[in-house]
Amino acid sequence: MKIKLTVKEDQTLWLNSLSNKPKPLFIEIWKNASRFTEFLCQSIDMKDPPTFAVIRDPYTRFWSACKEIFSNPAKDGTPRGETDPVILIENGIKEIRKIDPNFHFAPQTWFKSLYKYDIDHFFTFENLNNELIDISKKFNIKWKDGFDIDSIFKMNINPSDHTNDECAIEYMKGREELLCYYVDDFELYNEVINNNL
Repeated sequence: MKIKLTVKEDQTLWLNSLSNKPKPLFIEIWKNASRFTEFLCQSIDMKDPPTFAVIRDPYTRFWSACKEIFSNPAKDGTPRGETDPVILIENGIKEIRKIDPNFHFAPQTWFKSLYKYDIDHFFTFENLNNELIDISKKFNIKWKDGFDIDSIFKMNINPSDHTNDECAIEYMKGREELLCYYVDDFELYNEVINNNL
């Protein structure tokens, strides 16, 4: 399924900046450890580093987006308050039916296609810590003086409530719309976890 998203005014600058950037260290995909990778980017000391991206299970990523958009407090502090996983998921499905959905729900492959750079390695969100240590050795990553790679794993950068995760995932697996909308994401994710990329 090919997804075409309309760019909103507040996202235009961010998207335009992609074409003006030098080869990036991390390809940013919303809901895929963006804050975590921000810390890493600030800690790497290389003139021509390899380019990475973090890929996540499409179900857990969609569920995380549902919680952030429909359950967590708004930026102005206004509580949204919804906790029922079925209602949250159905709200998310309504979002992907829109011509112009919130970017949190955009397929990961759509973000990947925004950049015109080869990606040297894909991390999986679920095993990011272990993979980062292995890959930093493989690519001979140079860290800034004083950086302790182990310390970053202990940081609770973006805490989330996981109370309803299991029942939410089970409910999502029965929704054909999610499989169709994220078909390319499922294919990419399976390739990554099977070490084909």
